[in-house]
Amino acid sequence: MSQEAVERFMGRLVTDAGFRCKAAESLEDACRNAGYLLTAAELLLLSTTDVQRFAELGDGISAGLRRAELNNFSQH
Repeated sequence: MSQEAVERFMGRLVTDAGFRCKAAESLEDACRNAGYLLTAAELLLLSTTDVQRFAELGDGISAGLRRAELNNFSQH
């Protein structure tokens, strides 16, 4: 996995509340289902990250930059 792919994944955590909720439940499943091919080492490193921090960052950016929510997802 390249640094660019990790950055894309992290960017999605910021901009997509639904994806963030899925990642909070199971980071590995969320990655696999979204097509992110992260290595075991990358998944381990990302699993130590507080997903709530991404929610806080996402709340602070313009709604126009966030992914439109088609379903009502509760944020973790």
